[in-house]
Amino acid sequence: RTSPPSTTDPTPGRPAFMHELPATVRLSSAWRRLGGYLLEGLLILLTLIIGWLVWSIIVWGRGQTPAKQLLGMRVLSRETLTSARRGRMFAREIPCKWIIEVFASVTIVGFVVYFWLLWDNARQELWDKMVETIVVNDPENLLDPRR
Repeated sequence: RTSPPSTTDPTPGRPAFMHELPATVRLSSAWRRLGGYLLEGLLILLTLIIGWLVWSIIVWGRGQTPAKQLLGMRVLSRETLTSARRGRMFAREIPCKWIIEVFASVTIVGFVVYFWLLWDNARQELWDKMVETIVVNDPENLLDPRR
């Protein structure tokens, strides 16, 4: 009798679907993602939106936002485990995130959507689910598509 396939990678903190990625690449924690979210807002204010938008257009092609670039994080396609490209990043950051934020602000229980990643095994927010992405720590830039 064979045992069922494992649902977790032998490397702690990594789900099985990430087993093909380098060992240093891990799902970003909820705290790190919160820090990235807050840093993103600060960068938008400091660069008067225009600077953030230009910076974003450049780094979206690498699966990053300005804050994720500074924090060594990267957005990957869930299916291919490669860096999300510009179109998917645009969809994730502008319409999907804004739809969720509007929903969260106009409903009584809407704030719960911000905590979704706490019980999701891939630590996905709803906007990640909408465009099928995950967020990882890539401290050595091993997943940079320019490599």
